[in-house]
Amino acid sequence: MILPKLLEFTLLLRLSLVAATTKPKLPACPDPARAEYDFVVVGAGAGGGPLAARLAESGFSVLVVDAGHDVVNVNTTIPFYFSRAVEDPQLELNYTYNEFSPGAKFPRDGAWYPRARGLGGSTIHNALINNIALTGHDFDSIAAMFNDSTWSNDNMRKYFKKIEHNLYLNQSNPDHGFHGWLKTNINPTSVLANPMFADPQLIDIATTLATSGAPIDDLNSVANDAATGAANPSYTIDENHNRSSVHDRLVAVEAASRSGNGKLDFALDTLATKVLLCDGERPKAYGVEIARGAALAVAGNFRGKEKSLKTEVVRVRYEVIVSAGVFPSFAPL
Repeated sequence: MILPKLLEFTLLLRLSLVAATTKPKLPACPDPARAEYDFVVVGAGAGGGPLAARLAESGFSVLVVDAGHDVVNVNTTIPFYFSRAVEDPQLELNYTYNEFSPGAKFPRDGAWYPRARGLGGSTIHNALINNIALTGHDFDSIAAMFNDSTWSNDNMRKYFKKIEHNLYLNQSNPDHGFHGWLKTNINPTSVLANPMFADPQLIDIATTLATSGAPIDDLNSVANDAATGAANPSYTIDENHNRSSVHDRLVAVEAASRSGNGKLDFALDTLATKVLLCDGERPKAYGVEIARGAALAVAGNFRGKEKSLKTEVVRVRYEVIVSAGVFPSFAPL
């Protein structure tokens, strides 16, 4: 019995060594002049959406690929409907994950982790709270961890000011931006006079907050980064108190690109199935394989795995940018 096992082990070892030392042969890089786009961005959410918009505004041709579509309804526009948005079948991606190791004493696996698909990604189903207070320590810790000052709180606040279009403060305020694309606003206090809010418990809560000390006038100011107390938070809502998000940014840039130098196109309800590599000075992404009409397995429109997806190739002149979220970004890689 020892000899067959020894032969089996030797064979497996040889196969492992071959697998470890043999690199797949990549095709030669195609002529960039034949590329359909300068860039392909996989994912239309908080990461990929603003980047795609900036590239298009800078004069590049960009294709945004997303597994969802352009959803505009009461769930995605009315702020208080965010709890409905996370269960909207047009948007929902119902991920669950296990975080406990086998044999844990009190495991609570199968935690629900809702994300959204569609133009705007999870920015069209989040709770809209615009709160960067108390993030200073987090960003400075990341900067120290990676020895990269671009992650510092001071530097990240520059980006906050760059994207913010503040609608509720005087423009002389040095801690906020007033010319960006993400609109921020506060809820009018007049809503508290509505009889529907005349609940004894809500009144008690409001009274306690009002008498607990001086209110924090601007939760997102630099001076109040570590403040404690009651505050009226701001939200990513516009002047009409509708949701403001990456969706609006993409739609606006796409419309402007029709008459400008850049170009922004959308491939919606489309899966990016594979990033295609070629053999340059080092492996380089020359395109992406996509399947139109396909769905993610965690999406409401998933109807089972297809045996053979009908795919097509989109070639790029410069880069494929994968920013499809923490879970699906790995699939095309």
